[in-house]
Amino acid sequence: KQTMKVHSLARTIIALFLVILLPLGALLAYVTIENAARTARLNDLNGRHSLALMAKQRFATFSGGVSGEAGATAARETSLNEASLNALREAHWALDTLAKRTQSTGLGAAVNNLRTLRDALEANPSVAAMPPMRPAMQAAREAIDSAQAVHDAQLKAEIARSIEQSDWDTLGVMIVSIMVLLITIACIYLMIRYLSQPLALAVSIADRIAEGGKVSESEFNLRFDVGNLIKSLGHMHSSLSQYQRDADDYRRNLEEKFNQLAESQASLAEAQHLAKLGNWTWDTVRQKTHWSDETWRILGLDPGACKPEWQNYLKFVDTNEQAVARETVRGLMAVPGYIEGETHITTADGLYRVLHTRSASGTGPDGEVVRLYGTIQDITERKNAEEKIHYLAMYDSLTGLPNRQLFHLQIGQSVARAQRAGTHMAIMFIDLDRFKRINDTLGHATGDMLLRQVAVRLNHCVRSSDSVGREGAVELPGVQIARLAGDEFTVTLDALAEPQDAARVARRIITEVARPFMFDGQEVTVTTSIGIAIFPTDGDTPEMLLQRADVAMYQAKNMGRNSYQFFAGNMNGAAIERLRMEGELRHAIERGQLSLHYQIKVDVRDGSIAGLEALLRWQHPVLGMVPPVSFIPIAEDIGLIVQFGEWVLAEACRQLQQWRDAGLPRVAMAINLASPSFLEPDLAEKVAAAIARHGVEPGELCIEATESILMRCVQKSRSSSLMMPAIDLC
Repeated sequence: KQTMKVHSLARTIIALFLVILLPLGALLAYVTIENAARTARLNDLNGRHSLALMAKQRFATFSGGVSGEAGATAARETSLNEASLNALREAHWALDTLAKRTQSTGLGAAVNNLRTLRDALEANPSVAAMPPMRPAMQAAREAIDSAQAVHDAQLKAEIARSIEQSDWDTLGVMIVSIMVLLITIACIYLMIRYLSQPLALAVSIADRIAEGGKVSESEFNLRFDVGNLIKSLGHMHSSLSQYQRDADDYRRNLEEKFNQLAESQASLAEAQHLAKLGNWTWDTVRQKTHWSDETWRILGLDPGACKPEWQNYLKFVDTNEQAVARETVRGLMAVPGYIEGETHITTADGLYRVLHTRSASGTGPDGEVVRLYGTIQDITERKNAEEKIHYLAMYDSLTGLPNRQLFHLQIGQSVARAQRAGTHMAIMFIDLDRFKRINDTLGHATGDMLLRQVAVRLNHCVRSSDSVGREGAVELPGVQIARLAGDEFTVTLDALAEPQDAARVARRIITEVARPFMFDGQEVTVTTSIGIAIFPTDGDTPEMLLQRADVAMYQAKNMGRNSYQFFAGNMNGAAIERLRMEGELRHAIERGQLSLHYQIKVDVRDGSIAGLEALLRWQHPVLGMVPPVSFIPIAEDIGLIVQFGEWVLAEACRQLQQWRDAGLPRVAMAINLASPSFLEPDLAEKVAAAIARHGVEPGELCIEATESILMRCVQKSRSSSLMMPAIDLC
């Protein structure tokens, strides 16, 4: 808006100057054009006059020559000289040029006469030939004289008219100049008014505004175009007033922002204090540094206790880490980047702390490092908690022994030590025999107490330098415990003088574990099976040694349990065969490979059939008929025996139904169930459901059980009120 007003003033000034210059310019242009036209006319007339005068003079010279030659002819000469002929030629040229410029027909005859005369004399310059030409010469002279007189008069008339016109032009220039002068004076007066009065008013108003005085809005309204400056000053006055109000509002908002910033800084400081997080900056160009309050507290110092410089911080860093810290700073100053890690310090008050440090470098416009900054966080408590968690993660929560994770680390260390020293070491894989029956019979609480007592006895059986660990993954408190096998332990024996030393330890373990345990006045006995693998004879890696000790342990179980076995080369084949049989046995039912064979009971008195006994068989597609002694122990070990018992119960009832439907006499059938089946709380419901589903009479089914099974189950049967009145327990 103000820019448009300035343009308006400029147009006014330009208009005034145009008023002054345009009339004067127009007059000068007119005078110049008239002078040029007048000069052109004078030059044209002067040229014609000069040609007419030249023709007259040169013809006069020719005529004089002719007269002289004629007078002299009587005496001695008979022809014209060359000068007279040249004068005739020049007279002819001048008269011919004048005739062309004036386009006069009267001069054309004279030009022709002169041409004829010139041609005749050039052909015969004899004086004797002159007399016949005198009439033509006389006519030419008269025509030339007449043309010269006419042009002389025209030239004089044009000169007089030009002088008169010049006088009038001079008078016009004077009049116009006077008018322009008057207009110029008027314009200068207006310009002075346009500029001086508004400027004087502007100075007066500006002084009053500066002094805080009152200014009326009417003072800003002027008729003059330059008064726009005053109007702009009025707008500026209004804007200043508004700016003052806005400035007051901004100041109040700024004060609120400062208060909020102070609160935010206090909150940030509190948050940093709670998080034990401090920050620092280092301007490498101006060599200015800053530590936050929490940084001072972490270092055990009061703010300002020393200069917040890098060298003063380095004094608290652990001696072994100072070189790394220096390299870190040098690297960040050389190349922009970001680094984080852990630093150990001793504070000013002597406390050991672990810091998590983050450091970075910033660059200027030229890409050079100009600033270092970062944070330090006291993570001592977190590190202690992590170490505690690490301890819990590496140790079995039940027995306090190292768990699988830690024991694998110990095996690796033991193998590495044996390799360096060139000595033997042994891995013993220990499994409690029939531990599941103890859990099922006496409960898991008793089983856990037994495991703890076994761990104590294992510690007593090995020397202090041996490593004892519990096989099985143990999760942290609050998470479900995952184990490979809860009754499996491993022992690592380092620096054995000879491999047979492991056998002495194994015998000691077998003897010690076999002693009775007492739980709530009840005596519990458990035996162990131990497999032993020797480094480097049986393997040179932790994994191979542990796997072969496991194979040897299974061989000890196959040999009758409560014994130990060293790994032998032929055990691998047996172990692989067992694993294969375990895998195939798990699918025997779904693949229809199990069957019942029936052994008849005969009454010796009359030879009649008194009953049948169902015997379980496994028809393997490759091995053929596998006897129970070969696969029943495996089914017990891998937990399939209860499932097999349920299949035998259902198949026996189905067969009884099929014989009855075929019209055969009813006969009692005996089946064998393993001891774990009798420990199932819903065994009675399962038997009742099977005989009801197939319509079997209760007296037709006989479940055989040993006396030891009945003794183990009697207490549990009483507590669960196990009632099977329709089932004969033979």
